Amino acid sequence: MEGYRYRIEGSIKIGEEAEQLRKADGIEKALRLAGIRAERDEIYRLGRAGSLSDVAVRKIVREMDLLEARYTSV
Repeated sequence: MEGYRYRIEGSIKIGEEAEQLRKADGIEKALRLAGIRAERDEIYRLGRAGSLSDVAVRKIVREMDLLEARYTSV
């Protein structure tokens, strides 16, 4: 809900304040994507090391793919 409120409030702001909100959104998006990619790399590493089963790796990576798609499509 907080994310939606933030978007709604941001859509009615104008000028410099709106630009700052867009920049903050871009930075947050980039950080989230970087985190997802780092997490995916670690999951693959754990899978190769045998700490996670192939099934677990596939399920976790699928969830990460969906999250990444969410952030790249917005």
